[in-house]
Amino acid sequence: MSASDRQRERIGRRMVDSHPIIRLAVIQPTVPDYRVPLFQHVGSFQDISLTVFADCRNMAGRPRAANPKGAFTLVHSSLHRGGPFFFQPGSVRVGWKESYDAVVFSWNSRHLDLVPLLLSCRRRGIRTIAWGHGYGKNENRVRRSVRMALARLADGVLLYDQRTARALSCELPDKRIFVAPNVLCQERIQSARSEWMRSGDVAGFSKSKALGSKTILFCSRLEPHKRVDLLLRAFAIVADRLDSDLVLIGGGTDAGNLRSLARTLGIEKRVRFLGPLYDEKELAPWFSAAKLMVMPTQLGLSIYHAFGYGLPVITSEDPFEHGPEFTALMPGVNGEVFRGGDTAQLASVLVNLLNDPGRLEKLSAGAYASAVGDEAWTIERTARAFADAVRAVVRSADALNSSGVSG
Repeated sequence: MSASDRQRERIGRRMVDSHPIIRLAVIQPTVPDYRVPLFQHVGSFQDISLTVFADCRNMAGRPRAANPKGAFTLVHSSLHRGGPFFFQPGSVRVGWKESYDAVVFSWNSRHLDLVPLLLSCRRRGIRTIAWGHGYGKNENRVRRSVRMALARLADGVLLYDQRTARALSCELPDKRIFVAPNVLCQERIQSARSEWMRSGDVAGFSKSKALGSKTILFCSRLEPHKRVDLLLRAFAIVADRLDSDLVLIGGGTDAGNLRSLARTLGIEKRVRFLGPLYDEKELAPWFSAAKLMVMPTQLGLSIYHAFGYGLPVITSEDPFEHGPEFTALMPGVNGEVFRGGDTAQLASVLVNLLNDPGRLEKLSAGAYASAVGDEAWTIERTARAFADAVRAVVRSADALNSSGVSG
């Protein structure tokens, strides 16, 4: 049976159904916790049957607990590493043996199995979508050419932000490009926040921890590339002018150096190193007690964590220092920016904000609206955009095949 015949068979089966079903496979190296709600929502659409292939060895029994509604099927697919490259044999099997209407794969030029996967899917009439940033942190000419070659083999591209989509539309003029921003599910965040708001005990918590009324928060890994040293130097200037405290949540290889720097700067009594915290109920009082969050560089999903608590975010102004989530930051609306590497300007931004309660309140309201407001990119809205991209690619293929044009 030819690829076009198999495609027509799938079309005929779906046309009989009262709710057309798209059999969708998503191939991921692993499934981090923040991805589970997205897959739950995508799999809950009546016209999508979702199977996720990922390496589950480090999930420690999470699959069943993480997917209580059974909205998607999680299949273990071992990930093998060789130097900077990856290989996932199970993903190739999806293209060779399994029966799907569409496959969404991680758009990573270091995955050696993607070319055979894409070629086998094309041969069998299975539609493919490249899903990812659209660029690499250590991009060079070779990696870029490989990345673009993978995209040209796919039927569509799914990105995290409009800026990258506009740029890629010039490089891939013949491809359908979609956007579904990378966001955090706010359910746990809002539940934990509401508990503290109802209790009215944020002031009591701050008093018990000897926190002032102008607390600054950082929550991420303590690694050199996060430039927490820059934040400490800026905070030394802030602490000279204001009664303020700095709370650092997270662990990492730079923790020892940062503690030494805090002592050298004479601010060790004003800086709290809390170490890594993962339970939202433990995080909630610290986020609720803070006035703003600073991420000197490498901003990612933490922006939505901060926004969920109404915390404005302060970070460097260069978009290329950050992940695609940076596009959610709107200076003067839900946060502010400073010149990357400029300690004095970061300190000035912090002092000016903390000394202006009205402006801080306005930014706080904007931050919260960016997480849960009508125009916010919620996990539900992202899931709809993800599903719509899949539907568009599959249905355009159906239309071509039904008119006798081979895909």
